[in-house]
Amino acid sequence: WDRSGPPRRKMSAGFFRGTTYDQDMRWNKKMDKLKKSIKFPPCFKEKVDMEKVRLAVLKPWISVRVTEMLGFPDEIVIGLIFNLLEENKKPDPKDIQIKLTGFLERKAKPFMKELWEMLVSATKHPSGIPKEIIEAKKKEILAKMKNV
Repeated sequence: WDRSGPPRRKMSAGFFRGTTYDQDMRWNKKMDKLKKSIKFPPCFKEKVDMEKVRLAVLKPWISVRVTEMLGFPDEIVIGLIFNLLEENKKPDPKDIQIKLTGFLERKAKPFMKELWEMLVSATKHPSGIPKEIIEAKKKEILAKMKNV
């Protein structure tokens, strides 16, 4: 170490300090093993294009559903779900389920199945809104009209 200049950064295990899990090959191998060991719903085989989905319409449903599952509103988990959906144009549902399992535990699988079915429906619909949400809104409007 030369005292005349600043110290050089040392590499640890072939990586600079501060690498993300995406850059660390050891993490990718574990994720691949985990994906192979978990049985995922068949709907995960369908691809979703997030550019076709109006996520702003889905956000309230996601918030309500997570609150129902946890029993209390958890802004961190809800924000994580929004970020995981927004970061890629074509998100991987298996990755998202694995990342949510630490928070939702055994409820992660049914939640992701519901969410992915909604996203697939939104991708197929020309408005980018899931058919289920449109039907629920129609019922709500009809109920209001009957009360008036």
